[in-house]
Amino acid sequence: MRACIIYHTKTGHTREAAHYVARGLLDAGWTADVIAVAECDVTSLRDCDAVLVGSPCHAGASHIASGVARRIRRFLKRLPSDCLRGKTVGAFSVHCHVGGGRTVRSIERRLEALGGSVAVAGLAVKAGSFLSLWQGPDIAPGDARRLTALGMAVARAASGRDSGL
Repeated sequence: MRACIIYHTKTGHTREAAHYVARGLLDAGWTADVIAVAECDVTSLRDCDAVLVGSPCHAGASHIASGVARRIRRFLKRLPSDCLRGKTVGAFSVHCHVGGGRTVRSIERRLEALGGSVAVAGLAVKAGSFLSLWQGPDIAPGDARRLTALGMAVARAASGRDSGL
């Protein structure tokens, strides 16, 4: 089975998170394509059984903001309705302080609106610095393990087994 992991990053932390998720899918025997949102279009998603989207948290702690990076929001908005029908979908976010959960939920809602099925709750992990003024700390080893477990859980859920998270 095949998964597409689409991400946007400014400092590299969300790309790092995407590769940890991919590791979990690979460990479950899947193929995983990690694609920067700038290089992705709807044709990239056609042959995928699962689609995961990762975004840094941008103002996600605010009650008036989704926290989803503009490039991810625009990409998801451009996708045709029902393009994810029959696919397992998921989300993850990297935040420096607070708000990552709001970002994950915003992405999950949009993926469901496109016909996808969220079988495993998404994950927000901490890394980086405020406003991405500098790279800041990397993803902690415990969060790296949680991201890998997310990939494995999505693979199990999409394969018809219990998510196990």
